[in-house]
Amino acid sequence: MTLGFFAILTAGAGVVFSDVRELLFALSATGLFGIVLIVTLRAERQVPRSVAEAVYATTAANEAAIARKIAGSQVRLYVPDTERSQVFLYVPPTRDYDIPPEPTIPWSIDDEDTGLILEPTGASLYQQFQTQLTGDLGDGVTKLALALTDGLVKEFELARSANVDVWPEEGRATIAVQNGSFGDVDQFDHPIGSFLAVGFAAGLDRPVELNVKPDGGRADWSITCSWDPDTT
Repeated sequence: MTLGFFAILTAGAGVVFSDVRELLFALSATGLFGIVLIVTLRAERQVPRSVAEAVYATTAANEAAIARKIAGSQVRLYVPDTERSQVFLYVPPTRDYDIPPEPTIPWSIDDEDTGLILEPTGASLYQQFQTQLTGDLGDGVTKLALALTDGLVKEFELARSANVDVWPEEGRATIAVQNGSFGDVDQFDHPIGSFLAVGFAAGLDRPVELNVKPDGGRADWSITCSWDPDTT
């Protein structure tokens, strides 16, 4: 499992590189949470919601602290890497940024201004989602959006409901989520937003920026995924 290797690698590096030990151990905990998430979703025995939320809140707080220290911006960009068949989460140092051409995980250290690069929580969820697909996602953005929200609610049961509006010509999709799991969805790389952003990035083969805010209407949260629509 990729996340398992990631957790072991960063924990081992934490032992060797004392100057970044705290960051590496925190990132190792991130990988372990991803494993716990997948195992929890596959298990027949239900984990109490309060326990799941508490575990994720700690992980999200650690990641957010690391992002503030290493990167600094509020940008959350999910970038596909077709050569390695994966999507990585990029937090740039400022809003004016260039995506690293050859990113490494957990982060690139060749340039101190690179920012933070992580394996997103939604990566393993998306891999699991792909194995459960019974049909092709197709080329349409709307079809992709509906498939992802359907997986979010029916397959993973991460939310009670999710309604999507798509504006292909603007390169934007907004998903209204009700009664989501793992606490507030605006936490760093929350599984719900992360899964959707990874899905759009992989499905559209282009970087996707994620923004999450309280809905204020009939839903709890409004999740917006945006991308460059020029080649959609």
